[in-house]
Amino acid sequence: METLDQVVVTETNENAVDKKVTVKVPNKGTVKTIDAAVDDLLDITNLFSIGAKNGLEIRPSDKKVQDKEVVDALKAGDALSVKNELYHKEYVVRGNQALYELLADIYALALKINMSVSKASILDAMRKKLKDRDIKTQFNTPAMTTVIKYVVGSDRATASNYSRVLSVAMEENLAPNELAAYISRRGGISQIHGLESTIAAKKLGEKESKERLDILREYYSLMRFTSTDKFTYKGQILQHNSEKQGAAETSTFCFFMATYDDAKKEHTIISAHDLGKTYEDALLRTLFKDATSDLRLLRKGLRRHEEQLIKDNNISEALIHRMKAKHEQQDLEAAKLVEAESINLLGEDA
Repeated sequence: METLDQVVVTETNENAVDKKVTVKVPNKGTVKTIDAAVDDLLDITNLFSIGAKNGLEIRPSDKKVQDKEVVDALKAGDALSVKNELYHKEYVVRGNQALYELLADIYALALKINMSVSKASILDAMRKKLKDRDIKTQFNTPAMTTVIKYVVGSDRATASNYSRVLSVAMEENLAPNELAAYISRRGGISQIHGLESTIAAKKLGEKESKERLDILREYYSLMRFTSTDKFTYKGQILQHNSEKQGAAETSTFCFFMATYDDAKKEHTIISAHDLGKTYEDALLRTLFKDATSDLRLLRKGLRRHEEQLIKDNNISEALIHRMKAKHEQQDLEAAKLVEAESINLLGEDA
């Protein structure tokens, strides 16, 4: 037999000792205390509600609605799982904003499940699917943790980090659309869930910096096909960092040191330098310090530049083939992300 909750009705006035009466109600009923001095008529139908509905409004057909919510919630979780996989495999370097948006989506799904009348059924279904994936959860595992594990899979470190951030979000009573701005205002994820994530945050920043530098390097390297300022240099090229020269240390550019004669309006080359990749990277970071750090804008700029080179047909067939293959792969990855988001039910009516 199910354990029944108790509802206490208390009568208070100046001349009477408090009187209490115990009324039995169905399990999961909501306990309410009513002052008999204020409420002369005790309406038992308002004492409890089952789920989000009044107890007397429940219909047998509501189970079909709950079953649909279970299916819809699992679809949303699967969509976010795909989105998470794409993020970790392909889009980590896209920057913090992509991560913040992913966290906001997970947070929104968890909140929606938490407020659903089908919460127990949804979490039970998620736990069963997680068990099939050899991911352990307990019956008393918090809803937020269950949803996070469902999305990120067996990556325990990631699940732990996400859980800490979203737990703070719940304590702050944030809406999902406020989460990204909140994380940015706090100084990033590392400032929210402690020093243990400092290394992860540093690695993410290093990846962002590397991609930014690689995009700018490629953009300026491709300008050799459109620049009309060409000359032949017959002097010696000084090689730096020669002890480390190899495939990984091969530089992209040759740097010339020159002076300018204002009277003659001409430059004189003093020396030419092959810096090697390590020294070249350091110099490029200085030269590109005022360029945008928005990776999406940089990617679009490089893509447009490459497409123009292909259109003008002034590069080799081999390079055209490599560029087209790269663009097809980029388009495929973008299509996968759009497909995953198109079945995401967050923000939609059940």
